[in-house]
Amino acid sequence: MSNCPPDSPLSTAANITGILTFALGIVSFCAAFYAITYNASQEIRDCNDSLREMKAHINQIAEYFEELKAEADSELEHNPIKQSLDKSLNGLKTRRQKIEQDLSHIAGRLQWWYRRQDGK
Repeated sequence: MSNCPPDSPLSTAANITGILTFALGIVSFCAAFYAITYNASQEIRDCNDSLREMKAHINQIAEYFEELKAEADSELEHNPIKQSLDKSLNGLKTRRQKIEQDLSHIAGRLQWWYRRQDGK
């Protein structure tokens, strides 16, 4: 062994303080993660309910557009708004299906937290 002087009490206290600070950081992260994801299952259910309501609303809009097509078929057929309406409706359906697909892959708190961070 080499002739190293023993650690000073200040050095030992600093080492212990560093270890305790690191442990506190880990405990704080775990507590924050638990607090953020505490209601994850409820939020997932709320998102599913919202998607069901969105699906029903989109279907109502589609039915309304179909009624308009039946009532004013000759006028609406050559109107440029028809393509815009159809495109918007298809976009809404596609977006809802993508959200449903993304939501169906979420199995736990960690995945919910990760998706929530992305705003998805």
